[in-house]
Amino acid sequence: MLRPSDHVRALTVRISDPAPGAEKFLSGFVAAAWPSLARLSPLPAEPPWAALSFHAEPEAALAGAELVQESAPEREDLKRALLARLDAVLDPEIVTASSSSAC
Repeated sequence: MLRPSDHVRALTVRISDPAPGAEKFLSGFVAAAWPSLARLSPLPAEPPWAALSFHAEPEAALAGAELVQESAPEREDLKRALLARLDAVLDPEIVTASSSSAC
C-alpha cells in the first residue's frame, strides 16, 4: 500500500461516473496509459492505486475536495442537475472547473 507521500504529487483523485462499467473502464484506461506517462515524466513505474478511488455518487467523491473537475456529457439538463448536486454539498470556496464546450 502506498503512503500519502508516495502518491503522485501527493494528490488524491476521487471519481464518480454513473455509466455502467465506468470503474472497470477507468482502471483499465489508467493501467494502459500509465507506462507511457511514466516514461514521459517522473512518475512511479506503477499507478498509485491507493490515490485513486471510485464512488457511485458524486457527493461521496467530493469529501475533502480542493478542486472539482466536472466532465459530464454536453446536455444542459444533465449538467444543471449535476452542478446543483455539487453546489449543495461543496464549500463555496472550492473551485468547480467544467469541461463544457458549449452551454
